[in-house]
Amino acid sequence: MTDSFDYFELVVYDVHCVQRGRMLARRRMDRTIRDGLGIYTGVCYFGMLDEPNVHPKFGELANYSNSNLKPDMSTLTRSLKSAGGQGRVGHVICNLELLNGKPDMSCPRIAAQNQISKLAELGLTIKSSSEIEFDIRNTETNEDFGHTAQWASINIVEDQQAIILELLDELSDINVNVDTFQTEAGPGQYEITMDIAEGIKGPDSTARFKNASKTFFRKRGYTASYMTKVDLNGISSGMHFNHSLWTNDGLNAFKDPSQPENLSELGRHWLAGLLHHAPGITAMCSPTVNCYRRVGSPWAPTYSNWGVQNRMATYRLKVEGHGRNVYLENRLASAASNPYLVLACTVAAGLDGIKRKLELPKADTNAAVLPNDLDSALTALEADTVLVEALGEDVVKHFVYAKRCFEVEKFKKISDCSEDVKFKEEYKTYFYKA
Repeated sequence: MTDSFDYFELVVYDVHCVQRGRMLARRRMDRTIRDGLGIYTGVCYFGMLDEPNVHPKFGELANYSNSNLKPDMSTLTRSLKSAGGQGRVGHVICNLELLNGKPDMSCPRIAAQNQISKLAELGLTIKSSSEIEFDIRNTETNEDFGHTAQWASINIVEDQQAIILELLDELSDINVNVDTFQTEAGPGQYEITMDIAEGIKGPDSTARFKNASKTFFRKRGYTASYMTKVDLNGISSGMHFNHSLWTNDGLNAFKDPSQPENLSELGRHWLAGLLHHAPGITAMCSPTVNCYRRVGSPWAPTYSNWGVQNRMATYRLKVEGHGRNVYLENRLASAASNPYLVLACTVAAGLDGIKRKLELPKADTNAAVLPNDLDSALTALEADTVLVEALGEDVVKHFVYAKRCFEVEKFKKISDCSEDVKFKEEYKTYFYKA
């Protein structure tokens, strides 16, 4: 398997879903599969402009030491064609492992895998598909790519069909499968939906898509951005997390035609857990200061609530095919979020609802107001002891530290100076890398 490539990209996705890692020669690959490859232990928690994280656990208390990149060889594909490797470079998603051989529990992918394992203990697995909105602009001129705000326009898609097909073909070649592609309501804004995938393959594909699309467009003179709100008074970009639970017998655990809206008792407890923990999971679903330009705005979450086919609700129950398919859409997640953390916190919240048999409130009632700024959301996460225990103290601690250190403190006066032109430019430069 390793003989197919001369080099390998060993990748871990950081808290912002940026791919980080090292490129390795084939002669070192077999040993690395066995032992791992060293990388700075704080690799997943740098700032968005690559500000190094020197939290004491990464820095002075650990002598700025390494964890190991541990390849998950089930994820091996070729590198994206547009990267220019001419088929000579492989791409492998890694977990992080401590030097003593134990999993590095601060790794977002491991946090997601841990929650998937807890589902497996109940004889369940998760199937998911993300809807991802993003902006494309000419890197030099800042001109919007393709359209100036025509929602669901096939005319625009046809005008750009050649480059769209080129992108989709390159993605398919690396096992990243896109189901739908459409124009969105903002200038140069688009939406794709990912193919349904089981377990960790869902966030793996979403993370790969976000990074591969950036590379694809960058090579062509464009910037693809997953910044939640590129224009401060414009349209927001979300990353809605559609999901359902399935039994070992291949049955949809959310589906029960005998229940109201075809939602099973287990599904009702799951959804009740999402509602109960919505304030706590807001930070991981909306992880940047900029995301709170979206929360509370039209078409975006404001309250912890749910509804049947309700685009205004935070959690949208979808019943399709005359009841043949039942699943949930977590609309809280923004385009800037990390799909591993979105899955991890969603599953942790839902499992608590199942464990405690929480009762589901009536549809279209507001259980709580969601945090409306990042600092408040981080406080709500820290206060949710069930989530902290389920996700692991390491993930929560380092997530909160990075966000407070690199964003909250930097932009804490945003409400006082958001009309200042210089501030706006600095603000946009910081988050446009998302």
